Amino acid sequence: MVPAIKVDQVIDTTGCGDSFAGGLGYGLMQKPSDYIAAARYGNALGALRTQGKTFDVFKSLSETDIIIKRGRL
Repeated sequence: MVPAIKVDQVIDTTGCGDSFAGGLGYGLMQKPSDYIAAARYGNALGALRTQGKTFDVFKSLSETDIIIKRGRL
C-alpha cells in the first residue's frame, strides 16, 4: 500500500481524481514498471489539488518530490 499525503485543510476536491490520474501517468512514463513511485506521484498531485481552485496549487517537480518524501503538504 502507498500511504496518502496528509493535508491540514481541504479547500476543494474538484479534480482530485483527474490530478491523481495525471500524477500516476507521469510516474509510469518515467519508470513504466515502478507502480509504487507512480502511485506516490498520483497521491501527491491529488493532495495538492485539494488546496485550491486554480492551477497555482501545483508545485515544481523538485517541490513535489519533497512532498512525497515528507508525506504531507
